[in-house]
Amino acid sequence: MMIKTETECCTIYSEDVEDAVVLEGSPGVGLIGNILGWLLVEDLKMREIGYIDSKYFPPLAVLYKGVAIHPFRIYEGDGIVLFLSDFILPLQLSMI
Repeated sequence: MMIKTETECCTIYSEDVEDAVVLEGSPGVGLIGNILGWLLVEDLKMREIGYIDSKYFPPLAVLYKGVAIHPFRIYEGDGIVLFLSDFILPLQLSMI
């Protein structure tokens, strides 16, 4: 069942998960967070359980194996929840 959670800066659409380790993989100065996040998704065969949307996110289209995917996704597998974005998070989000 998909749950919608609204906050001041964003809206989270995700399935409910309990007792999981939460990791975040977004690019910083380099792309290491995003690269390692994709490796986890592939190696652990994680499934996408949701995404995050915000008016502060840049307009961005992401294609994966020829299919459009959301640029900030949430994955789950083996007791791990991974927040994976394909863009550097805007600075104003850290101030909200």
